[in-house]
Amino acid sequence: MAIAREVKPKLPKPPNLNPSFIKSRIINIKYPTGWVTADELVKLANVAERYGFGYVLLFNNQNAYIPVHEEVKEIKGLGNYEVRDPGPIYPEGPITVACIGSELCPPGLIDTTSLGRKIHVHLNELKEPIRIGISGCTHDCGMSWVSDIGLEPFGFKTRILVTIGGEPGQLGFIVGTVDPNDAELTVKAILGMYSKSGIHGIREFAVKIGIDAIRGELKKQVPSFQPPDNSVINIFGPE
Repeated sequence: MAIAREVKPKLPKPPNLNPSFIKSRIINIKYPTGWVTADELVKLANVAERYGFGYVLLFNNQNAYIPVHEEVKEIKGLGNYEVRDPGPIYPEGPITVACIGSELCPPGLIDTTSLGRKIHVHLNELKEPIRIGISGCTHDCGMSWVSDIGLEPFGFKTRILVTIGGEPGQLGFIVGTVDPNDAELTVKAILGMYSKSGIHGIREFAVKIGIDAIRGELKKQVPSFQPPDNSVINIFGPE
């Protein structure tokens, strides 16, 4: 107690615990499939130090967000970004999420990032908040099952299991399987059907058009497409 009495006057004053809000804006930088080079990471760190508060936020949509001072209107040396007010951030355009796949991950069976970049070109043309998830193995780090369109390896002789209409609270519908080389063509065909339908939202499109109709169209356009058989059903059981 004697030591405590001696130390107490030397302690700093306790912090103000009243709520406080940083006056800031948000820089949103989009990286299709999440592939960022070392030089780009250095740029992000420099932006955070020069314009912001020294940190970068990373989200599972594979975008990067940097809080900056509210007076910042323009960032020099950084491309493909937007400045926005802080608050809830919802997808405002196409998002392609991919795990690192066979390029760097031991269980990876397909090159997810190169496939994602090819697919993102078709997706970007629609300018809609559609999310495509691409996984390199059945761990599903690309969150294919809860994406608007999902691609995941399937089977002993690797094919791609295609799902459609996934949401945060609902798994996507099983469409069928395709050869890896036809994955880009498959997504392009689905996006083409969706665009022509005039329906808003991929899940709504899947429900109104019907999975059987989508399968029928894919059978015409994608040479390797196969509808699901018992091997697909057995993964999940009767329910």
